[in-house]
Amino acid sequence: MSSGLSLADHITLELRADIIGGRLLPGMALVENDLVSAYNASRNTIREALHRSSQLRLVFCTAPDESRFQAPWLARDRQIHDLLADGDKRAAGDAMSLYLDDSEHLLLQMLAPSSHH
Repeated sequence: MSSGLSLADHITLELRADIIGGRLLPGMALVENDLVSAYNASRNTIREALHRSSQLRLVFCTAPDESRFQAPWLARDRQIHDLLADGDKRAAGDAMSLYLDDSEHLLLQMLAPSSHH
């Protein structure tokens, strides 16, 4: 992967896009075996992506080694999604900066170019 991101990073970003894009609905079970097949990835890679998604508060786990579920959307997520859907990237960016929290900082760090090259 030339972007410098791991497969788990890519899967995390795809899960995030599917959640924000409405392809995964709030409260929907994320079955590990289904994700292994869908992303053609190892179980460990899927677990890593789910762990990262949990850190980003996109999913939550009901108990260790049990199914993960997409976290319900917050009002701010819907606001940002609607602004992006309307093509107003600037307003969406402004709204995001108002709500930036630890999970978004973690995502930005994950996406930042690595200084280890």
